[in-house]
Amino acid sequence: MNKSDLAQITSLGILFKHHIYSCQTAIREEWFLNAWENGPQKIEVNYNPDDLTNIYIGIKSQEGLVCRVITFQYFSNKQLEEYFLEFGAHRNEWRRRKRY
Repeated sequence: MNKSDLAQITSLGILFKHHIYSCQTAIREEWFLNAWENGPQKIEVNYNPDDLTNIYIGIKSQEGLVCRVITFQYFSNKQLEEYFLEFGAHRNEWRRRKRY
């Protein structure tokens, strides 16, 4: 049975139950950059208490926006490298725009 609770969007990712989560939507929409500039925000998430590999945003079931835990246990080094490269590119773009 899924439960719901509040997570926190920070500049590092989505913090929930001592884990950090992310998804392509959060990166593309610059959630983490916005948290860096404006401070952390709360967001309601749904999750399976027996499996914290994924959290679900804006839904009551395991469909829709899925965010995955960021940890070496679940991702290969190449996947983590791609994530942080994309995150860095977005951060650099944000810094560039902020100067102008």
